[in-house]
Amino acid sequence: MQKQKIQKEEVQEQETKRPEKTRYHLVFSGSVQAVGFRYRAVHAAGSLGLTGWVKNCWDGTVEMEAQGDPESVALLLSRLH
Repeated sequence: MQKQKIQKEEVQEQETKRPEKTRYHLVFSGSVQAVGFRYRAVHAAGSLGLTGWVKNCWDGTVEMEAQGDPESVALLLSRLH
């Protein structure tokens, strides 16, 4: 009897709707190095609850990956533009 109850709880957990997440891989060009761009990007992403990374590239661009709900990623992009 106990085993059946555990199986039912597992099924209910699987039915729980998870929030939609989106991952974007972005490359920024122009005057983005040596102006605090990475710091602003990390701070803005963290304040929106996003995860990911950002780095300077050898060719003068900045590469970024951001993951979270689509609305927050869109807001991050508008803050960085």
